[in-house]
Amino acid sequence: MSVALPFAGVGDVTASASETSAFGFSVERLTIGGAWQSDAKDAADLAARVTALLEASSANTIILRFPSEIVEIARMPDLAGRRFRHAGTLLYWEDRLVDGGAVSAGIDVDVFRGDGSQQPPGFQDSAAALIADSFDGYLNHYAYNTTIPQAIARDGYIDWARRTIADPAGAAIILRDAAGASAVATLRFHGEGATMIGEVELAAVATDRQGAGVYRDLWMAIRDTARQAGAERVIISTQANNIRVQRAWARLGLVPLASFDTIHVMSI
Repeated sequence: MSVALPFAGVGDVTASASETSAFGFSVERLTIGGAWQSDAKDAADLAARVTALLEASSANTIILRFPSEIVEIARMPDLAGRRFRHAGTLLYWEDRLVDGGAVSAGIDVDVFRGDGSQQPPGFQDSAAALIADSFDGYLNHYAYNTTIPQAIARDGYIDWARRTIADPAGAAIILRDAAGASAVATLRFHGEGATMIGEVELAAVATDRQGAGVYRDLWMAIRDTARQAGAERVIISTQANNIRVQRAWARLGLVPLASFDTIHVMSI
């Protein structure tokens, strides 16, 4: 059963086949969740464990993500043959799904679940194109790494988006009006029953429709989809520099949940 990052423990170093293939060098990931205390006695113990895991890795780059308040990790010195590069801060917000709200009249909402077999022909292509348009120029953690060509990083992000749209563990949502497709989102569900959480993995509004209330309609569709699945709340994340979308979340009633720093541990 999957666990969302703010509620996960200490993960293992895992190979990232997609990033390794896209970037042309070996990439692994090490993620420390918000519930790290269940796996380490204190922050110093956690930092020592992280150091040991990094030292045991032979990958060219390890993408390390951890709660921002664990300064013991941020203070770790560079390891022999490796350098640390801070690659941004990821902020999580949450919606407890308490208040009401509905999609505006005249907006059609299509929700697809499962392995993509229910999605109409061309859906993934059109959704990926909308995402590419909306996220053009978005500064994710790859932007901080000069060894990763940004065009390749962008293509890799779109490839991830395509795979996310067809993810059997969640749902894909697309909004349409008289002018065509205006927004798309994907949801992954963690847990079950009364503790189920919906995590928005991506949410995009076409650039020519931004500022027209489409994001509000998209969020109402996300909330409705999460409720129907049985989720008690929805979480979403973005880089700290993405102020515009965080202002939108605040207007929609979301509140901050957690902060995670990203470090690229790279071979010298």
